[in-house]
Amino acid sequence: MKDNFSEQKLKNIQKAHKILMDDLSSLCSQDEFPLTELMKIHSKLSDTIEQLNFWGDRDNPQRFYEELKSHVAWIIKNYSDDVKKFE
Repeated sequence: MKDNFSEQKLKNIQKAHKILMDDLSSLCSQDEFPLTELMKIHSKLSDTIEQLNFWGDRDNPQRFYEELKSHVAWIIKNYSDDVKKFE
């Protein structure tokens, strides 16, 4: 089911993304992540940034929102347990 874009939803997902990236950055600075995982995160983030730029350039906030939301879901699915270990 497609989640309809709204300015508030975009702000909320941007906040969630920042919190998740800050937590992952903190773990990385503590040398808690293996290099293979860092490379996977970097690759996924690079792809996401490319997509966000693409949809932003085309003035398509719905797709921009969907891409960012998908990235946040991927981080949560793959790394939420790692973040919880170090809270």
